[in-house]
Amino acid sequence: MSRSSTNKVKPSKIADLSVVIPVFNEQECLQTMFDRLMPVMDSTKRSYEIIFINDGSKDKSSEILRKLQQKRPKHIRVIEFKRNFGQHMAITAGFENVRGDIVINLDADLQNPPEEIPKLIEKIDAGHDLVSGYREKRHDHFFRKFVSKLSNILRAYVTNIHTRDHGCMLRAYRREIVDQIVACNEYSTFITVLAYNFASNPIDIPVAHESRQEGVSKYTPYKLLQYSLDLFTSFSLAPLRAFTIFGFIISGLSGLLVAYMTLRRIFLGPEAEGLFTLFAILFFLVSVAISGIGLIGDITINHEWIEYHIKKCDVVLPLVAIANPALYVQKPLTVFELDFEANLNIIRHCVKYDKRVIFPSTSEIYGMCEDENFDEEKSNLVLGPINKQRWIYSCSKQLLDRVLFAYGVRENLNYTLFRPFNWVGAKLDNLTAEKEGSARVVTQFLSNILHHQEIHLVNSGKQRRCFTCIDDGISALMKIIENKNDCATQSIFNIGNPDNDFSIKEVAEMIIELVKEFPAYAHFAEKTKIINITGEKHFGKHYQDINFRIPSIKRAKEKLGWEPAVGLKEALRKAIAYHLRHDPDDLIA
Repeated sequence: MSRSSTNKVKPSKIADLSVVIPVFNEQECLQTMFDRLMPVMDSTKRSYEIIFINDGSKDKSSEILRKLQQKRPKHIRVIEFKRNFGQHMAITAGFENVRGDIVINLDADLQNPPEEIPKLIEKIDAGHDLVSGYREKRHDHFFRKFVSKLSNILRAYVTNIHTRDHGCMLRAYRREIVDQIVACNEYSTFITVLAYNFASNPIDIPVAHESRQEGVSKYTPYKLLQYSLDLFTSFSLAPLRAFTIFGFIISGLSGLLVAYMTLRRIFLGPEAEGLFTLFAILFFLVSVAISGIGLIGDITINHEWIEYHIKKCDVVLPLVAIANPALYVQKPLTVFELDFEANLNIIRHCVKYDKRVIFPSTSEIYGMCEDENFDEEKSNLVLGPINKQRWIYSCSKQLLDRVLFAYGVRENLNYTLFRPFNWVGAKLDNLTAEKEGSARVVTQFLSNILHHQEIHLVNSGKQRRCFTCIDDGISALMKIIENKNDCATQSIFNIGNPDNDFSIKEVAEMIIELVKEFPAYAHFAEKTKIINITGEKHFGKHYQDINFRIPSIKRAKEKLGWEPAVGLKEALRKAIAYHLRHDPDDLIA
């Protein structure tokens, strides 16, 4: 549930550091906190602000905070809540009002010493956008440590975020992360989970932990349980799916019981009144009902979740797709259901709530078009015969393009279609994708080289593609999102690089030569062999290839002011360097 539907203006950045401290009945600790924190902040030699959020305290915390503010009015700000909303809501309120480039989160109870703050700032300066402390030596009683450890395990399972200490609130964030957390505008806000979802370069570091000197912890066992349950129900479908699985298990067991009772009836005749048979049938029917409720709930929640978030957005960019030629042939119905049906649901919500949608189409939509350069509005879209199932992806995307165009005409939907032409670069996938059968051609060939495997060229690798560096692609996408003077409204753009027109064979040879530039891996490349295979052998009999794809980018140049700048060799070199630097060592033989 949203806290508010109003659009808040982001505070300007007028400080280097912002420290956010939630306070709830901490009158015993506040003066000591002030005495220890201020020298630490002064020693950083940076401009700073400290924001205390009084979370409905019933003691003298409010009075003390006002006195502290009077001592250092240029540095201390106080936000007052009339009642207690909880730690995470208090922190979020502080985040909404920060004015610093680096935001630091600190509890008021002094169990996380303020003297640890410089360690966090150092890691932010080193290039990390989220620095989370973990308590190396905890000074809590056994029960508290046990509950906290259990909660960490539960939260890691639910969120799939494996930070070392979910409960330690001593953290530092880049301002961009904080702004994204605030933009979520949720009633149940889980700072740790959201921060890790938004961070691109997080790190955990050990921090000191002290025993509580004054007062008592405000996190009672009940509050810890409530927090974990909220997290479990807000960030996971696991409870619902467990309910569904339980129903299926009971259905299976009760089905076996019904079968057993039926066989006894057939072979042994009636042994007693029909009470046991009745219960067996009853168990079966009830378990079916449980399974059905779980499935319906699962489906409903997924649909409601999508609709809820579309309602909150200004721009929707659906990235739901299966873009893998092998799967077009192996699982055509799955490709259709995801690439067309799932996206159609999103588009309909965009129409319903009058949201702008930027839809990633595909260069494959042109199929076997014979134009020298594919034009977005003039080229014919030529697909192969029905028995070549590889075309189901192109067909699904083409149908969605036509649906968007129709909604634009009939409902004035604000849409933009962009058609990527073979984007290459870092972070598009990783070396594990080769094992999973979903790798892009660059990653596939690189993985072959590093694992002493032959490179297989389908149909001799004579197919030609216009490869586009991911940096150029993102540059074009940002101009589409900006939509200056409505330059992208109800328009279609090819995003490709006609100058990077190479055959797949030429790309394989180029990758081999580029890997030789890295001394530690040169011997892998020198031993790599290139083998020609048929498309039918590699993809199956329902595959059909496309010989060339060359886009016209005249419209993107004129309307967006965009033009690609990165050559293929440079793009490949950057992608290879990234994979060799970031992919796990155990992937490389």
